[in-house]
Amino acid sequence: MENLIHSLYFADTSKQTLTHYHDCHQILFVTSGTSCLRLNGREQPIHAGNILIISRFEEHSIFHASDDYKRYVLRIRPHAKYTDNPKLYSLLFNRPEHFHNILQAGADFADIRHLFDRLLREYTSENKMKAEMSELLLNELLVFIYRHASFTDTTIDTAVFEVISGVQELLAAEFRESFSLKELSARFCVSQSFLSHNFKKVTGVSVMEFLLSCRLAEAKKMLVKTDEPVGKIVEQCGFSDFSNFCRIFKKSTGLTPSGYAARYKSK
Repeated sequence: MENLIHSLYFADTSKQTLTHYHDCHQILFVTSGTSCLRLNGREQPIHAGNILIISRFEEHSIFHASDDYKRYVLRIRPHAKYTDNPKLYSLLFNRPEHFHNILQAGADFADIRHLFDRLLREYTSENKMKAEMSELLLNELLVFIYRHASFTDTTIDTAVFEVISGVQELLAAEFRESFSLKELSARFCVSQSFLSHNFKKVTGVSVMEFLLSCRLAEAKKMLVKTDEPVGKIVEQCGFSDFSNFCRIFKKSTGLTPSGYAARYKSK
């Protein structure tokens, strides 16, 4: 069994970060001090007891950290969305109306910190069935976090959620292919209006915006992790042509593809 956890550590330095992106979902739990999060064009203060949820699609930066800024940093692999708990894991990457990236642990602070401690001990151990125990602890942690999320999806039927999750899984796996709303609706035996409305309600974005996010995430990873020429990346990530890719990439990141590679490969 592959561990869903990409990395987990406790950081007690006040190092600040430039705008960056991880090909993982990320949860930060602040135990002391203050800082500031820049995400989606907004700057928000961070303080002890805050839980930050950042998806693999969201570039962000942390700055103005105080000397006593301490936090757990948990990164979860993208395929976590396809576990036996899709609704639970959906808070890592779906952004429905009223979702907030920063939550407050409140009275559960001690319990959540205890779970992070247990997860860290298990993650750094050589115990038998380490991956299985880590997933159990991660599920428990996510339940605590889910209870503190300000949005609610209680009005979304389980069957509807399963359809939307299935579409997301298909697009994330086959993002290189061309898809239309008509084709997807037929494949999942629902109407186009049903799929369009409920996909936006559950995820916070349209079907095609989600597909674009998957393609951009792969392009960012290839730009930083490989030496493939941009033209090859365009082909492998499902974009229609070079100029279209460059225009979309610049609009999304504020950088050209080559500029993005130069900035992040040097880190």
